[in-house]
Amino acid sequence: MYHEDPTGADHLKYTKGLTQALDGYLNGLGFEKEMQNWCDFPVLPTRHTKGLIEGFLAGKVSEKATSNLR
Repeated sequence: MYHEDPTGADHLKYTKGLTQALDGYLNGLGFEKEMQNWCDFPVLPTRHTKGLIEGFLAGKVSEKATSNLR
């Protein structure tokens, strides 16, 4: 599926690392590893608030909670 990122990010450079991370996830391995472990280039820390993903999964995240991600 094609997607043109308006921020100009180079999504293809993440392919190898995300493929390895997904393989680890599917096999129950590597949960304790940092994202940097999967990529051979510097990975910036995430900017989402603690508990954001869990909140989405539980249906408890408001629009206000995601406003800093844009």
